[in-house]
Amino acid sequence: AQLFRDHLDDETIKEAIENTLEVANKVSRYELTGEARIPTIPIPPEHTADTYVEEISWLGLLERLKARTRNEIPPVYKQRLEYELKMLQQMGFSEYFLVVWDYIKYARDNDIPVGPGRGSAAGSLVAYVLKITNIDPVHHGLLFERFLNPERKSMPDIDSDFCIERRDDMIKYVTEKYGSERVAQIITFNRMTSKAVLKDVGRVLGIPYKKADEMAKLIPVSRGKPEKLKVMISNETPAQEFKDNYENTICINAETGTEVPVRQWIDMAIRIEGTNKTYGVHAAGVVISSEPLDELVPLQKNNEGAVITQYFMEDLEFLGLLKMDFLGLKNLTTLQKTVDYIKQTQNLIV
Repeated sequence: AQLFRDHLDDETIKEAIENTLEVANKVSRYELTGEARIPTIPIPPEHTADTYVEEISWLGLLERLKARTRNEIPPVYKQRLEYELKMLQQMGFSEYFLVVWDYIKYARDNDIPVGPGRGSAAGSLVAYVLKITNIDPVHHGLLFERFLNPERKSMPDIDSDFCIERRDDMIKYVTEKYGSERVAQIITFNRMTSKAVLKDVGRVLGIPYKKADEMAKLIPVSRGKPEKLKVMISNETPAQEFKDNYENTICINAETGTEVPVRQWIDMAIRIEGTNKTYGVHAAGVVISSEPLDELVPLQKNNEGAVITQYFMEDLEFLGLLKMDFLGLKNLTTLQKTVDYIKQTQNLIV
């Protein structure tokens, strides 16, 4: 009320505050984070997701170890599998593993080359016995907790590599299985980097191209990311010449002949540095939902007509949506073609 007294009377202030409280009291309690929306996968009627994962995991372990009965399984494998299955069930991720197991199985059954597994998922014995990965974590001493543990509340993340020429077949499979309204690819945003924004703003202000190019070249690039403009004009600047230009130099507009201080140019560029410039499609990310996606997130079509989300990856995970990485790997394609050529050559020799 004190803040408004310099330009509003007491009665108006009182009414405004009462209206604010009235609106606030009408807002129902809600949570921004969503519960995990893992799609439902068909399972045998006598099973739940937990019991089905358990059954196929023990069968898979017998096959991996070439054992006929559980009695032949070494205790270290038994204990590890029991522990992992217990964790999956406690955290409610049995259905997640079934979804991944199903599409990896489809790829193997249809001669679509699949990678051996990457990242922390290689530490899961369940992933190994379900043939999601081909790395024995017990033999190699890999930790399951690096992949999943009760302290980590986020969804598990299994990245899958597929032959780059057959990746679209995998997306088509999950789209047909779960419904086109529940599957979409994920948007990415290309942001205005310091180098790009400096040139763009310079062009608008009529800064000579040579000067804009010289200034942009002073910005160092580390791991593909140009240094930020605020750092370039700070006391910790990696290029003193850039800072000196900022503080002392005046440019002449190439068209009008008016003076444009470099300080004004860079200050304007800083204001829009990091904003989204264009969008694209994530190279690997596919979201699969238990509910129609248009009820949860805004959607659009890209230039090729594929449906993509208008929320980027981190926001989708925040809402509890299941994000799968279907990575297209050229090496798998090369290896498969090599095997095919060898088979063809052998047939010719015979």
